[in-house]
Amino acid sequence: MVSNLQAAFRSIAEHWQRAVLSSLGVAVASIAIILLVSIGLGVQKDIRGQVEGLGVNVLIVVPGHVNMASGFNPNLGGQSWLQEEQAQALAKVPGIDEVAMLTFAGGGVRRGTTDAYPFVIACTPDWFSIRPVGFRSGRAFRDDESAQDVVVLGQIAKETLFGDQDAIGQL
Repeated sequence: MVSNLQAAFRSIAEHWQRAVLSSLGVAVASIAIILLVSIGLGVQKDIRGQVEGLGVNVLIVVPGHVNMASGFNPNLGGQSWLQEEQAQALAKVPGIDEVAMLTFAGGGVRRGTTDAYPFVIACTPDWFSIRPVGFRSGRAFRDDESAQDVVVLGQIAKETLFGDQDAIGQL
């Protein structure tokens, strides 16, 4: 065994460049594998967080007519045919915890001469208990405000329309 160690050290000493390059190759390959696995796990965690953020237990029912000749058309442009009575009937189905009515709308928001074009969702206050949102300022509207003109602005639309000003209570 001692003679084998002596032969190994002698070989390394005689071919030190080959030994250094081989060691460097093993180190680089090991680092590359560790980095790829780390990046893969990071991407997986990020995607999982995004999917969970969407609400994996949320089902959005968008009634409308599907024309198979033109592909799926969920009618994101506006009119929804789901009536309040139908939403209440859905709330009674076993396994459904909460129901909120909402519709998607196109268009924009104008304040003076400034326009913003956010994705607009008209909803009942129940939507905020189904999809909790963190607010930088203000709050979600309540049931007693449903008949009033109330707007919850996203940060980009708020900054576009109001800049650094507080938007709460502004028209």
